[in-house]
Amino acid sequence: MAHNVIFFENPRTAQQRNAPMGYSWTTLFFGPFPLLVRREFVWFLVSLGLTVLSLHLSNVVLSFFINRLYIRDLISQGFKARAAQHGELADAAKELGFRLPTLESALFFETKVAFR
Repeated sequence: MAHNVIFFENPRTAQQRNAPMGYSWTTLFFGPFPLLVRREFVWFLVSLGLTVLSLHLSNVVLSFFINRLYIRDLISQGFKARAAQHGELADAAKELGFRLPTLESALFFETKVAFR
């Protein structure tokens, strides 16, 4: 089980997603199928291929960083971090090792542009 969850929202489409942080026990035990549930089809196919080729051993390695890849994919799709389940977003970003774009900063920027 992940030790923290980041709540994301896409400001343009209003879609919401939850992204766990930390070690992915679901990937370890269920292989690529959690990626299918998350609608990460490319990573699902990659993980499925690696699982078949390595007889499930690749899932041990993937479970260490698959949640971080999922967070990066959400950010690249335009999602912004809204809140963290435990602690602050700044602490979560520090633990991840990269900056999390926040929903508040996106709304502030859009408001600032609209008033020009």
